[in-house]
Amino acid sequence: MTQPPRTPAGRGGAGRREQRSARRRGPVRCVVTAVSRPTPRTVRVEIAGLAGVEPTGPDQRVTLAFPTGRTFGTDPAEAAAARRRRRTYTLLDLDPETGSAAIEFVVHGAGIAGPWAQQAQPGDELDVTGPIGRFDLDADAAEHVLICDETGIPAARAILRGRTAGMRVRVYAEVSDAAERVDLGLRAEEGTGSPVTWLERGARAPGEAMAALVGEVRCEPSAQVWVAGEASAVRALRTHLVAELGLERRRVTAVAYWTAGHAEGDPASGRPGEHD
Repeated sequence: MTQPPRTPAGRGGAGRREQRSARRRGPVRCVVTAVSRPTPRTVRVEIAGLAGVEPTGPDQRVTLAFPTGRTFGTDPAEAAAARRRRRTYTLLDLDPETGSAAIEFVVHGAGIAGPWAQQAQPGDELDVTGPIGRFDLDADAAEHVLICDETGIPAARAILRGRTAGMRVRVYAEVSDAAERVDLGLRAEEGTGSPVTWLERGARAPGEAMAALVGEVRCEPSAQVWVAGEASAVRALRTHLVAELGLERRRVTAVAYWTAGHAEGDPASGRPGEHD
């Protein structure tokens, strides 16, 4: 996974953000409490067991370790095996008082995390390490532009919850088809178009619809941009934003969540070596 460049200070400033980014704890044994399907290709798994764990940012992520069965049992070999079955995902809706949180998996039938999520049921166990996070919306930015594929939509949705009144926001999100669209909580203002552009890739390869924004997307020099998705698309967009549009590097946070052609690079699960 590429490390995102530092972003400008938002609420709480850069010092607080870097402290949060470095914060990491675990592993913590968690239990599944509920499973649902927000879209045909997405499984939302709600968990308990993170009481006292503080949020680190809207893009916070955790490392998940999965047992070979539904629980870890008492065999030490099972815990050792789980360390070889680790993936990283965005942690949503963390409540440090109740210890509840959620993870959303885009599934495609292969790998480790996707099949686990498809079969998950209440009472199943997994180990959670983290979270870490480093992104804040910059209150002084002229506008905020979020670009992602479906692997980045959970984090994008969490980021958007932190916007304040008057913030100008645009979102470009690649999905397989219209059934994968979700409510991002953004509404068009009077006299303007929709702030959300859905990029339905259809028969195109995953990541191509997002990469096609190179040369087309425009933003102000003082904008803040967050990009997450397939590695080559993320690199191309970052180059376009910095080299062609002239944005300062600190204004662009770019995170490669998966790599096309990588053994674990299907967009249904994300980052190579982390998500399936």
